[in-house]
This record gives sequence, structure tokens and C-alpha cells, in this order.
Amino acid sequence: MQETPPIRRMEAHRDDPLDKTWETDERDNENVLECWGVQVDDVVLILALAADLGWILLVPLISIPTIIMAILTQSWVVYTCRRLSGPLLAFQCSAWVWLFTTFLWLGAEFVWDATRPVGMLGSVGLLVNLSPTLYEVVVVVSTVLVSSNFFLVTLYYLWKHLHVKPEDAQLQVELRNYAWFCPWLLMDAAWMLCDWHLIHASDIGVSFYFLFSLGLAAGVVTLFLCGHYLWRHVGAPPGLCAAEICWVAGNAVWLVRDAVASESDVLHGVCALFFMVGIPFGVFGSLARDHRSARAALISSSKPKYDNSL
Repeated sequence: MQETPPIRRMEAHRDDPLDKTWETDERDNENVLECWGVQVDDVVLILALAADLGWILLVPLISIPTIIMAILTQSWVVYTCRRLSGPLLAFQCSAWVWLFTTFLWLGAEFVWDATRPVGMLGSVGLLVNLSPTLYEVVVVVSTVLVSSNFFLVTLYYLWKHLHVKPEDAQLQVELRNYAWFCPWLLMDAAWMLCDWHLIHASDIGVSFYFLFSLGLAAGVVTLFLCGHYLWRHVGAPPGLCAAEICWVAGNAVWLVRDAVASESDVLHGVCALFFMVGIPFGVFGSLARDHRSARAALISSSKPKYDNSL
């Protein structure tokens, strides 16, 4: 059987009505989520990368301000998306809850993971005097939040998928676009449960390694779904695609180091490198998207208009 040439495959792929629906819907979303010429959800991705970089390097001066800015920016995104489609709004709300949970998680590690709060936090008397028993409380609250987030958004997408009509192409595409966030949340939930086991060192056993394996498998699935989504939509800026892949891959490697290889300087460097490379990719990718949007608007405005009223 003769194989279809790659160029023909790409042409056939672009003729897919689902992809054309995605292109139209994506342009609409870009217009809604644009503020002062900047794509706001791109800013959230860049801030999340910076927060993770500060976290892995134990620099709260980087991590805490960026995660707070990410939460505030995502709040604007959720408010802006409140009248848009259900799957998009569910994704953005879930992302907000995840960011807030991450803020609790990293804050707890900065304060209690070492003998005293990390960096500048060690000079804050209130934080130094906090009871270590609060560490477990914050970890449990974070785990409950991210687990509930995972179950709710996954059940919502499954319910939507089971009730979607064949002719509703836009809904099918949206469900496919945001499906990667479900295993991402599962990875974080398993990761937090691993952290809870590490706090109680005597409890490390079969359940710990099961949770670690579950989290790692969820991370691999997230990476696959994210890469598949980005591969299908060839119109997306390559820089943003690379930034998102760096973000997901960096967290998957971080899970391995945090759970079973905490002394590995190599994995620590790989995580930091993923986040460091992802930030400029995200910045330049967002600038490329803005340039493309401005150019498209210029081309559209320069097209001759014909009066067919006669």
C-alpha cells in the first residue's frame, strides 16, 4: 500500500472540519483573552514556569511573587471566560484551583521542608515560629483540593463526552483540547500523597511506590496528550508549544527526583534546565503569536471591499 506523502497528509489534515472548527474557535478565544495586545493565558504559562524554577532552586523571592501574579492573572482569565463554552470555562476554573493549590504546596515546603524557612523567609519571625504540625495540615488540604479538582473536572469532561452529539464538532474539539489537564491533576495528586508519605517516613512502603508509579504514568500520559494536541494544531507558535512541553516534562522529572532520587544533582539540573529554557520559549512564542495576530488584522483591513448593493 502506497504511503501518503507528508505534505499531502498535512493538507488532508487541514481539510478536517474539526480542525477548521478549532481554528475558528481558537481565534475567538484569542480575541477574548487578549489584553493590551498580550495573550493573557500565555502570561499564566510563563509565570507558572518561573514559579517552578524558583521552587526547584529554593528561591522564594522568585517563586512566591510569580505564583501570586499567576493566580491573579488566571482570575481575570476565568472572569473573562465566564460566558464562553463549558469545557473552556471548566479548564480555566480548574487551572485557577490548581494554581492556588500550588501556592499552598510551595509555601509549605519553603517554610517547613528544612530546619528553618528558606531564604528571606527565615528572617520573618512569624514564619520561623509556626508549628511544624501545620505542615501536615497544609499538605492534606492541598491534596484534598487537587484530588477534588481532578475528580470534578474529569467527571465533567466524561459526562460531556458521553452526551456530545455527532454534529457538535466544536464541543468534540474542545473536549479533546483540554483533556491533557486531567492526568496532569492526577500526577499532582499522587505527588502530594507521596509527599505526605515522606513526612511520615515510617509509612513508606507498597502504597508509596504505587502512588509514585501512578503519578509518573499520569505524567507520561500528560506529556503524550499535550504533545499530540500541539502536533495536531500546526498553526500554534512553536515557542509556546516548546514552553508547554518543557513545563510538563520538567514536572515529570521533578516528580521522579522528589520521590525516589532526592540526592540526584543531575535530575535537579535537568528540572531547572527545562524551566529555564521554557521561559524564553514562552516569551518569544507569545510575541510571535501577537505579531501573527497583528499581521492578520493588517492583512484583513487592507483587503479591498466591494459594494454589491447595485
